[in-house]
Amino acid sequence: MEGEEQQQQQQDVKLQPEIPKQAQVVVPKLNLGSVPLLPGFRTHRDVDRLQPWHGKKSFNCTERLERKDVPEPDLVFHVHGKYSAKPTAPTREEDEKERFKTSQQLMFMTPKSPRNMQRPFSRRNGRDKWLVHDREVLRFFLYFKEAVPESPAENFRVRKLTLLFYRSDDTVQILEPKEENSGLTQGAFLAKTPIKSLPGPSGTSPLTVNDLIVGYRLHLFGRTFMIVDVDAKTRRFFTDELGFSQPSALPYPKDPRALQLEKAQSPLRVAKVPKPDSLKQFLKFGDKALVFNCLWDDSAAECGDKRTFNLSFFLADHTIEIKETFKPNSGREGFSKFLTRNVVLNPATGQSYGLADLRCGATLDINGRPFLLLSCDSFTTQFYAKHNLGAQVPVRVEHKPKVLPRMPVPPYNGYGTEQDSLGSFYHLVPKPPRQNFERIKQFGNQCFHIRCELVTDIPQELGRTFDLSFHLADQTLALFEPVKRNSGITGGKFLERGSYVNTATGQKVTEADLGVALKTAIDKRNGLAPADDDTDVVTILSRTYKVLSADDFTYGFFEITPPSQPPQEEATPQTK
Repeated sequence: MEGEEQQQQQQDVKLQPEIPKQAQVVVPKLNLGSVPLLPGFRTHRDVDRLQPWHGKKSFNCTERLERKDVPEPDLVFHVHGKYSAKPTAPTREEDEKERFKTSQQLMFMTPKSPRNMQRPFSRRNGRDKWLVHDREVLRFFLYFKEAVPESPAENFRVRKLTLLFYRSDDTVQILEPKEENSGLTQGAFLAKTPIKSLPGPSGTSPLTVNDLIVGYRLHLFGRTFMIVDVDAKTRRFFTDELGFSQPSALPYPKDPRALQLEKAQSPLRVAKVPKPDSLKQFLKFGDKALVFNCLWDDSAAECGDKRTFNLSFFLADHTIEIKETFKPNSGREGFSKFLTRNVVLNPATGQSYGLADLRCGATLDINGRPFLLLSCDSFTTQFYAKHNLGAQVPVRVEHKPKVLPRMPVPPYNGYGTEQDSLGSFYHLVPKPPRQNFERIKQFGNQCFHIRCELVTDIPQELGRTFDLSFHLADQTLALFEPVKRNSGITGGKFLERGSYVNTATGQKVTEADLGVALKTAIDKRNGLAPADDDTDVVTILSRTYKVLSADDFTYGFFEITPPSQPPQEEATPQTK
């Protein structure tokens, strides 16, 4: 072994190129003894190490000699810019046999597992497939629909993708173009991978170029992709190499989000009106305007109403301004303008509104709202008459009052006064009824005393008389029955003081009702009224009382002349 190493070293020495003497670098040696050992007079560089050092030779360099009279091999240009020689037929056959023998040996030596299986070797014209189709990519455009279950504005979204098919190894890559403010993580949708289990009618099969046709559907990884288009290079590939023409491109479906974006980004329609001589118009009319009263009927809406406006048409530049007229207690907050002064287009003609369109009774469509012109001011009427534009005839619209639903008032239950019962209906916490202080101040403690008789068919109650006391301050009354000995009826308070309803009229008993009944009773006694006149009775709580007479204060209050003789009371029948 030592002998072999020595021989190898001798050969390495012989192979080393000789350096000519003229090219050798001679480094002079410094005399370090003359340099003092003081700071600043020494150097960190070791001048003794500045010698030529080339290291150990790892490979041998030989001179390239030109060979003459040797035919050049067939050269094939590669996409990387290098040249490779095309092997001859005998060499190629021997190479294939040697490779097949090696693969057979490996197949028997190693177990059959997907990880240890040899990749199938394919050649075309004596070259590998990756060498022939390197960097050849076919591009297809496709999309799929993604469900959006949690959005009220859309139920699906169209995802546009680009499929790249690499011919060198039959792998597929899917990319999604990035959109600004899309909210999605876009870019690489599917990494570069081979598709070997494409479902089909005859089972699963690897994905090939023949499966990528415009209009076909791909079922990959639980999604269905629709191919809509290919690029120009891919179309030429199908036409030249496969002899098949791809169908024409298909349109992408539009999802609700895309329609909303198009509507939001669409330019607004701007009125383009030929501008008249503005200076001449301004000098002629100035700030004069035609004023119309118009109506917008929005009562069909849930909370709509009929609203009135003032429409001003400026003669200088034919612009329109609308202001709303607010009614008191309308519940609407007032603002300066409903429509700012601007040129308004007529949707039917596409032109701006002019003098011919402004007629009383005409309806103008302004920003989707129908405005009915009702009337105009005197200047507008005179302007149309002066320029022979026709007469303005006002239009009347009947405004039906809006009836609001109200809860009916419950009937009086008989407890307390009627005002107390109404107080508990109108207010959650009942309040005491208000008193009429004007009547209290005017009448004070004044009271009517009227003698009346009970009208009944019951024999035991015939001839019962009562004293009716009516207080003018609060329009309340009370009934008292005089005590009669041996009548069998306990006299005293018969009806407590309170406000009662006259059953005949359905209204509260007032002093006017008592005055009419008292006057009729006196006229009957004096023979001035027929005997069958029944206006001298008052019905209270389903009992009828016939008025007989009153005191002097009551006669004087109603300006009735009292009778000369008091009324004779009917004899009460005696019971055995």
